[in-house]
Amino acid sequence: MRIEKVSSRQVIFFIIISRVTTVISFMPTINMPPANQDIWLMVIISIFYSIILLSPIVFLTNRFCKFSIIEYMGIIFGKGLGKILGLSYGLYFLYETVYMVNVQVQVITTTLLTEASNFIITSIIIVVCVYIASKGLEVYGRTSELLGPIIIFVIFIVLISGYRNVELALLLPIYKDSTLLELSQGAIEMTLLFREVVVLTMICPNLEDSTKLNSIFLKSVFFSTIIIIFPIVFSQGALGVEQAKHANFPFLTYTRLITAHGVAERIESFYVAVWIFAKFIKVTGFLYISSRSLREIFGRGEEKTLVIITGIAIGIIALYVSLKSPILGLGSFLGDLSTTLSAIFLVILPLVTLIVYFFRRKTIEKEEKLQSW
Repeated sequence: MRIEKVSSRQVIFFIIISRVTTVISFMPTINMPPANQDIWLMVIISIFYSIILLSPIVFLTNRFCKFSIIEYMGIIFGKGLGKILGLSYGLYFLYETVYMVNVQVQVITTTLLTEASNFIITSIIIVVCVYIASKGLEVYGRTSELLGPIIIFVIFIVLISGYRNVELALLLPIYKDSTLLELSQGAIEMTLLFREVVVLTMICPNLEDSTKLNSIFLKSVFFSTIIIIFPIVFSQGALGVEQAKHANFPFLTYTRLITAHGVAERIESFYVAVWIFAKFIKVTGFLYISSRSLREIFGRGEEKTLVIITGIAIGIIALYVSLKSPILGLGSFLGDLSTTLSAIFLVILPLVTLIVYFFRRKTIEKEEKLQSW
């Protein structure tokens, strides 16, 4: 059976777009500490925290580059406990996918298509994402590589079009109303938004060159963070620091302040199109790794069949949750739960796994040598 391969460029574009779409959706970062005009500074600091806090999971993925995180949990902890931990990661992937679908449904039904039902919007999202994911990793990688530059370009066009509404003086004074502790706390919370690193742990065996894993991680963290700063600064500069914090969708509000001279329609339509495509890329990526994790855990089922089954399950759960918990984002129960789970599965559990690996590395290396014979 041929193993599908993706390039480092394709993975980098997926991670960048996935991270950026979180910010342009409901911009959770502006409510993180210090929650003032120094948010952009906190975002820059988060680069260093991301590298430090996520280094255990990146190290383990490098060490076991021929295996997914589901598989190497079994190698490190043994079949019994490894199976339980692998299943836990699979459930975490499913939860994050459900959460992402809910955010997309909320934005669409509350701001764009207010008369549309949650059922219709959820169904469309699931059908599109299942279709893309069922085509395989290579097709998905090419899609990310094709749409990535276009999405980034349009975002900057939207930003530039509204620069006249931006008052950078609102972001002054710098580092007067914040403390290093507040900036660090916000940077840690920002790091926990970098959930796309789990995609690397699942598709590392499919990289054309797995030795570029560190490069992919560092480039995606750096470039996505730099891009993220601009929507934050422009939204705060146009709406005001306090008003931006209380807006449900700050960047969407920013785009609605823009009118393209000589054009009847607002430039908001460009943002909406870009956001929808970017969100499809993000949800599809997590849908793919969710279905793949289930296949590796239970050791059965064809990829396309599992993608469809997983997609339907996610759609049903997302629809139920959207009707029961219509308010999402930072500060909501689902948003806080997502942050807590990210702390466990991205930082704490990988750190524990790394410690266990160092104690068992000689035994693991012996087992690997025996298997290679």
